[in-house]
Amino acid sequence: MPTPVRHVQAYPVSLDRLYATLTDTCYWTDRASEMDAGGGDVIRFSGVGEGEGDDRDRFVAVVRQRIESTSVPRALKRFAPSSVSVICTETWLPRTDAEARGTFHSRAEGLPAEVEATVRLVAVDDTSCTMHFDGTVSSSLAVVGAMVEKMLVGETATGFDTERDFTLGWLRRAARA
Repeated sequence: MPTPVRHVQAYPVSLDRLYATLTDTCYWTDRASEMDAGGGDVIRFSGVGEGEGDDRDRFVAVVRQRIESTSVPRALKRFAPSSVSVICTETWLPRTDAEARGTFHSRAEGLPAEVEATVRLVAVDDTSCTMHFDGTVSSSLAVVGAMVEKMLVGETATGFDTERDFTLGWLRRAARA
């Protein structure tokens, strides 16, 4: 049974600016190569009007992020391969005046676990917004699946802070350039 995960993250930047960042291919290239252990790579981008089918009306970023074996929770190490990569797909629809909507999906390669969520950016005022993440964590491991899901919910929460720190740093660097 999937475990729900909900999180709200405040950003001290406007909705326009955060949305523009999350739909910027340079941001995603830097994020894949710099976040966490680094060494990630972009698998695919498609902007509005590109791609095929439903992807034509949205921005899609698909990245592979390698996870250091030391970052894998100890209880998962016996189920995980020596090297773990996570494929993340983030999709953003065209924004409206007060919010932007998207989806998030991540799947660990070689480990039966994934996260599926809807994401919303909501304007608080002209200089800040919040990111609302509402989804599920699931694992198909027999017997210990619920324990794996609980651990991954905790890891997901830590990931929000890491992503926010990276994004705000990226915005500061971009403002100086």
